[in-house]
Amino acid sequence: MTRTEHAYLNDTFLFEHNGSKVVNVSRSENEPKQSVVLLNSTIFHPQGGGQPSDVGIISDGQTTFKVLKAIKSGEQVQHLGTFEPEDSTFEENAIVHQTVDKDSRLQNASLHSAGHLIDFAVKLIGFDKWTSSKGYHFPQSPYVEYNHNGQYTKESEIVETLNVELDKLLKKNENVKVEMVPYDKWTEIPSYLPAGEPVRTINYGGICGACSGTHVNTFGQIGSKITIKSAKKKGAVVRVSYKVE
Repeated sequence: MTRTEHAYLNDTFLFEHNGSKVVNVSRSENEPKQSVVLLNSTIFHPQGGGQPSDVGIISDGQTTFKVLKAIKSGEQVQHLGTFEPEDSTFEENAIVHQTVDKDSRLQNASLHSAGHLIDFAVKLIGFDKWTSSKGYHFPQSPYVEYNHNGQYTKESEIVETLNVELDKLLKKNENVKVEMVPYDKWTEIPSYLPAGEPVRTINYGGICGACSGTHVNTFGQIGSKITIKSAKKKGAVVRVSYKVE
């Protein structure tokens, strides 16, 4: 099985790429009207980690493949979509040009990065017992969840304090640090990351973790404002809902 090189890991702001090779084209098992295109390298971020996939087009100069969704399957990234013309296809080993929808990519990266910045803000306001458990960074009602481990005050106080802290962080506009760490030098590696390969770590103000999503380069690139809408406790979990402007 040919492993897909994940070129999007190197640069969130890479929207076009030329020179990838077609590995295989097949019909989708779940969507009969759609095809699955495999490439030796891709700039399309697959859905995962609470983040939606990129969309866009792949073209060999004559035939266009509209990428409706990208998903990860083992070591491969599958591009699901439709050919134009409908009865066309790519030949194996064809060299193609990839174009990611810029607006969608930047929105996804912004919402995802906002979730990481909220992690940092949570620690800064003193909720050091909170541990991340889930993130949903889709445009429809994004949120992050934490195990509160018994540390919780009034919701209104948490919301107000977080909003003040996030405003400060956006104005400071610090850099987001990305580093590839040797596999044997990193602990708590997520199970979905390839064993033995360097681990991509993301650092927001000292909150560092393994992550394969798309990220902005500075806090300020997230947007002009992150607003915490609610911080509702349900059992052992706190769900912090937010929006980015």
